[in-house]
Amino acid sequence: MTPEELRTLTLFNTVESSPGINQRQLARELDVSLGLTNTYFQRVLKKVFSHSKGSTGKKPSQPLLPAPHP
Repeated sequence: MTPEELRTLTLFNTVESSPGINQRQLARELDVSLGLTNTYFQRVLKKVFSHSKGSTGKKPSQPLLPAPHP
């Protein structure tokens, strides 16, 4: 497994186990800077959007994360 694949898997597992996590908490959990967390997350979203069926790339066909609770 490449380092990028491992990072992506860790990111998904962390978000899945803690759906209410924010980027700052995710950065602490992954032990990386907040800027890198944002970069990793954006790369993952770009890949998911480009590979999702019926997606135009502008808007996902279904939400990736649960909506925040008010």
